Amino acid sequence: MGSYFSSLFFAISPYISSFLLYLVKRVLEFSTPSLAPRIFRSVSYGLGLRPSLFYPFPPRLFSFSPLRLLPDSLRLAPCAVCFVVAFLLSLFGQAQSAQVTLQWDPNSDPSVAGYKVHYGTSSRSYGVHVDVGNTASCTISSLLDGVTYYFAATTVDSSGAESDYSSEVVYSGPSGCTYSLSPSTQSFSSSAGVGSVGLTVGSGCSWTAVSNASWVILTSNSNGTGSATVNYSVSANLSSASRSGTLTIAGKTFTVNQSGTACSYSLSSSSQSFTSTGGTGTINVNATGGCFWSASSDVSWITITSGSSGSGNGTTGYSVSANTGRRSRTGTLTVGGQTFTVSQERYTKKYFSVEKKTSAP
Repeated sequence: MGSYFSSLFFAISPYISSFLLYLVKRVLEFSTPSLAPRIFRSVSYGLGLRPSLFYPFPPRLFSFSPLRLLPDSLRLAPCAVCFVVAFLLSLFGQAQSAQVTLQWDPNSDPSVAGYKVHYGTSSRSYGVHVDVGNTASCTISSLLDGVTYYFAATTVDSSGAESDYSSEVVYSGPSGCTYSLSPSTQSFSSSAGVGSVGLTVGSGCSWTAVSNASWVILTSNSNGTGSATVNYSVSANLSSASRSGTLTIAGKTFTVNQSGTACSYSLSSSSQSFTSTGGTGTINVNATGGCFWSASSDVSWITITSGSSGSGNGTTGYSVSANTGRRSRTGTLTVGGQTFTVSQERYTKKYFSVEKKTSAP
């Protein structure tokens, strides 16, 4: 009896294997048609199966689509599994220091509207994702050398539903890359200037340089490989406030400090004269940006009517009362530490003579 079952098993085992391979082939044909013939053929010949055994059953019994067996919310999940095969096989020799290019065969499922690539520095913990649209490649840049990154992909349908993660692709950047800057900081006066910083790095290690302040401008290459000198320029600081900016070079921070311009003040004129009846006037104040000033009067008959304080350029208004005295007078305004003199004439009493007319006798 045992030999009978053994003979029966060996007689039907090719059909069982063929049936399982047929199901695998159908899944591959549905998701990655370009890979299906090669993978299926290599597996079947590796098992010693003959081509005549590939379809031992009537095709109409197995003409269903595997996705139709799943609810709509899970339709993309099998695609992700097949997508992984192409995704893994397509990671070939395009990785560079601080940059990885991923390519895959497009998924033929009409419900797939695009792809997302997720990555991070921990397995299955992806802090960043890139929506690549309906394209079959993606370049991830600004990766740090010596750091291991984990990548996985998902498919997305037109409603935004996303499949499960694919299997991971792991990329480790070149190790042993260390970077140092000399100096790490530089100070400037308020005037414009230029500077440079030396970057020391191992051979073959790439780097990038960016400015984080609009007034610090890179004047040399913003990227390269190996040790280099990074040049930059600093714009004049027209404000009284000091400021700091940074350059990020190979992930290291270089700090630029610049002093503010010393405060200076001037007035559009230094004096004004008035008649005894009085009047109003204005004083234009010229001051360094960010520099504060105030205005005051040293006499009661000159009153500040506007602009008693300000910052930078401004205007001060004042009024002069009528002089009823018999002497001229002088008063001053102090604006931004500058003296403005007001002179006023004395009051003059006007006399009228009356001619007396007499009639002839």
